[in-house]
Amino acid sequence: MNKSEILEYARTVFIALIAAMIIAAGATCFSNVIAEHHYKLASKIQNKEQDNQMIGFLISKYEKELQKDSSNYVLNSRLGELYELLFSYEQAEKNYKLAIEKAPYGVYSPYIGLARMYIKTDKLDKAQITIKKLKNIDHKPLLIEKGNFYMELGDAFWKKSSYIAALKQYKLALFFYKKVDSEKAELAITGILDCYSRLASKHFMEGKLTEAVHDLETALIYKNTPVLNYKLALLNQDIDAFEAVKYIEKTYAVDPGIINYDLYEQILIKAIKQAQALNMYTEAKLYYQKYKMIKQFKKRYIFTDKDYGIEIVSHKLKTNIFGNKKTIDVKFRVKNKTKESLNTLFVVVEAKYNDKTDIVYNEVLFSKKNPLKPLATSDTLHFILKFDDEKDIINTKNIVFNFNISKKQNMRKFTIFSFEMHK
Repeated sequence: MNKSEILEYARTVFIALIAAMIIAAGATCFSNVIAEHHYKLASKIQNKEQDNQMIGFLISKYEKELQKDSSNYVLNSRLGELYELLFSYEQAEKNYKLAIEKAPYGVYSPYIGLARMYIKTDKLDKAQITIKKLKNIDHKPLLIEKGNFYMELGDAFWKKSSYIAALKQYKLALFFYKKVDSEKAELAITGILDCYSRLASKHFMEGKLTEAVHDLETALIYKNTPVLNYKLALLNQDIDAFEAVKYIEKTYAVDPGIINYDLYEQILIKAIKQAQALNMYTEAKLYYQKYKMIKQFKKRYIFTDKDYGIEIVSHKLKTNIFGNKKTIDVKFRVKNKTKESLNTLFVVVEAKYNDKTDIVYNEVLFSKKNPLKPLATSDTLHFILKFDDEKDIINTKNIVFNFNISKKQNMRKFTIFSFEMHK
């Protein structure tokens, strides 16, 4: 790479770096859009020889400029970022700190850069100290940056299995995201729920059931989910059967597909016995009625892959005369292997290829008036998958079709059959 090529390469990237820092140069923080552009640029640098030459050229240029204008904090901030890309963390830290000392009030990018570098180098205490030096002013870009920082810090603690520390960071992230009504609040809530679930599992393994229940009940404050309710039902079955029934009924109302109905029956039996022991005979009868209802529900809606099947009749690939469109046509039948009529079946077929998932079939089959009779096979059904995107046509080699079914609409679909087609 000759000198003119290096200069041209450096000039292009230098312009991008100038754009990324333009708002900070105006004595404010850079916007999310500019920051995102900057990090995308940094992520493209892979420390190859050509990249290192460019980085070295820019470092030399900025250091010469600093000799002319030692008060320019933007140059120190840029140097911090460039040294960080070279893994020269001591030099990066030195320049971030100089940028912080020189920067006027309201500029926060050097703080964010230094704090993130501390996370990267596993100096989590220093990262927290650095970010706390920023004032909590109601400036939206700053609040979002703080939320992002605490999410990254939470993830760092999570990787170290420090769930209590991670939980604290995710809660701080949620606080800042909520102040600006950011959609990222859901990410923070997910982190919080994951931490409480891990803590509950830890307490359960230690035999601390009460603590485990408390963990999950606290998690419910942040988001009421069927999974949390189901876990609470399972934990409470040996503590308070009445509470266990309450939680499993909440699960049943939202996502009945995740429930093990043998366990549901056992919980109801425990509730019946608990009510009888307390002379609560009316409640005992109520739980018994629920027990019979679940028995009936199991009979009507719960099945295994031995009960129903899929039979592929044919699968064909067609290409138009120009070669720029391809169509796959799949014909199949549903088989009822039981000795009872099948009145309703929800069938969803997914096609997976090139890291994509397309729903190619989503139908409700059969009815009380037109059921699939015992040990019978349905009429031939079919679906098509079209390729009109050039990349998909060229890159797709194998396609996996998953046939998922359920007997109730709000239940999770159960995969009973898959087949792979080579294109």
